[in-house]
Amino acid sequence: MKELNKKGIIIAAVLVIALIIAVLVFMFSQGGKKSLEEYLDLGSKYLQEQDYDNAIAAFTEALKIDDMSVDAYLGLADAYVGKGDVDKAIEILETGYEKTGDERIQARLDELGDNINSLSETNSRIIDADWVDSLQCAFVVDNITLGESNITQAKDAYEGKNDYKSNLMNDDTCDTVYSMPYVDNPNSEYEDMAFGYLFSAPVETGIINHIKLTDSSFSCLMCDVRIGDTLENFLSKIKCPLSESELNDYEYLSSTGNAFIINHDSGKIILEYSDGAKAIYCTFENNKLKFLVFDYHLNY
Repeated sequence: MKELNKKGIIIAAVLVIALIIAVLVFMFSQGGKKSLEEYLDLGSKYLQEQDYDNAIAAFTEALKIDDMSVDAYLGLADAYVGKGDVDKAIEILETGYEKTGDERIQARLDELGDNINSLSETNSRIIDADWVDSLQCAFVVDNITLGESNITQAKDAYEGKNDYKSNLMNDDTCDTVYSMPYVDNPNSEYEDMAFGYLFSAPVETGIINHIKLTDSSFSCLMCDVRIGDTLENFLSKIKCPLSESELNDYEYLSSTGNAFIINHDSGKIILEYSDGAKAIYCTFENNKLKFLVFDYHLNY
């Protein structure tokens, strides 16, 4: 009997040890793995940074954890849209809708479909033009580079301007350097809430992602483009081969994906140059450059 009890104790001890080892192995194997929320947050971060390959990797891992995650399908689709692979994005959304039946996925599918239809309708107005790559367009205002310089550099550079202002805007999510001429002089040519100049950056990164200018004291594009330039001078400065009379509503697209887009709107001529991640919008009224807008992290 004692021998049986001894064997029972040994067996029990072995089972306990085996159980402990199994638990430790499981804990160790799980220790390096991220949770669903962590992968979703990581994917969203990469999307904001336009690091689409890493965003795809993160959202793919999220779907391995939970193939019913609507946010993972939406994020993964947006990453492929960012890479220009709309067909793959639609395929992912269709799979996600089949799995989940979620209306947010269907709404995104409808939106992509509308965009494709719109592009098809205007496709005849897209012209292949590799000269777009030779345009002298740089995303620089004075020494501030869109998507690279931080808001502290802008504060240091323009703090000496008489109309300098700086604060947090948009519920404290956006740090800015700006002027608002109307506030200082309501009888000026500016409208209420109009900016003479604006440099803004999300507070989480501090990197300038938006610039707006109606002030001729700033030199732009590294070729001395300034507010007030004539359209003819502007085209010459950026080395555009088109004359003013040739500025019809077309999109000129290079083989590398750079685009030069022309639109006429209520007496204005609006020119847009984009390199796929950044864009410059130039608006001319009465043949003079009225304002410039620089944007970063846009999808085209």
